[in-house]
Amino acid sequence: MTSVDSPAIAVVKRLYEAYNRHDIDGVLACWHDDGVEFLPLKGEMRARTELGPHLRSFYGAFPDARTRIDSIVSDGAGRVAVQVTLTGTFTGGKFNGLSANGRPWSARMAEFFTVENGLITRMDAYMDSMDLAQQLQLLPPPGGIVEKIMTGAFNFKVAVSRRLAGKR
Repeated sequence: MTSVDSPAIAVVKRLYEAYNRHDIDGVLACWHDDGVEFLPLKGEMRARTELGPHLRSFYGAFPDARTRIDSIVSDGAGRVAVQVTLTGTFTGGKFNGLSANGRPWSARMAEFFTVENGLITRMDAYMDSMDLAQQLQLLPPPGGIVEKIMTGAFNFKVAVSRRLAGKR
């Protein structure tokens, strides 16, 4: 692995620069026509048909969204691994059906790219979605009373399901 700028690293850096400008055309210019992006909670998106609408919705909901590259390495053969920190505040419109609540958030992500002929053909992103949901108050904070109630309700459901299935 190398951290020396390669053509693959250069295109990934251009992608993040376009993300930070909220430049959807600039983001899409980094992608191959048949490129696929995988995001937690979203699944696979075709770069040319689904990524643009997704980003418009994302930037509309998180108008101050920014991505910081924490580390980036390449194998020299078109594969790039990146650790990033994504931040924003949920002050805009709805996102994935959720209404903005003004909450700030920060998510550490690992993103893995495949680059061919200077264009991204695939990106797979991984993050702690539960932590993000807690920051946005979609889920209760760990250790709180609401989490304890939810845990109790889950355990009760499991016990009832086992009882109904004849298991003890």
